[in-house]
Amino acid sequence: MLRKIPFETSEEIFNRFDLSEESAAVVAPDMAPYAVIEALDKASALPDLVNFISHALPPREGICWALAVTSDLNPNLRGGVTDLVSAWVREPQEGTRQKLMKRMDGMKSDSPLYWLSAAVAWNGSGGIGAAEGPVVLPPAWLHAKALLGAIALQMGQDETEVDRARAASLIRGIEVANGGWPTVSENTG
Repeated sequence: MLRKIPFETSEEIFNRFDLSEESAAVVAPDMAPYAVIEALDKASALPDLVNFISHALPPREGICWALAVTSDLNPNLRGGVTDLVSAWVREPQEGTRQKLMKRMDGMKSDSPLYWLSAAVAWNGSGGIGAAEGPVVLPPAWLHAKALLGAIALQMGQDETEVDRARAASLIRGIEVANGGWPTVSENTG
């Protein structure tokens, strides 16, 4: 059993998102999460693999995972937003979440950094509306959609790039699911 995905079966995780028809043919709700991850990887079903991990991990761990994948695939994106995301993963403070929400206003949605910021902003720990308005919490698992967006924008176009994204997503996903905290302080918890 994976430490951060403590389910015997994947039924609850599959209730959180829709699998593609192709992936639904190779996995089942009664499979253990690790077995689903292996099967999706073997089937080269990268979008469903990323979606599964995004919806299986708790929000903070999922954001840590997507940040690590981003760091692996695009080391040139380090600094600024990634530093704020890393700071939030180390210590999930509302002020940092608010800073990332404000940064989103100046970013284009075709950037992985926008979606990493959105994942933190929409993780469920605070409102997503205007500060002066009523508290509006995000829908459940909205942060997972942002994690998928962050990684999907880095998948590349050719087979080599897609395979590299698959490998990074899998390796970092298993690492975080087993309790690791890549790219952040070992004291994170």
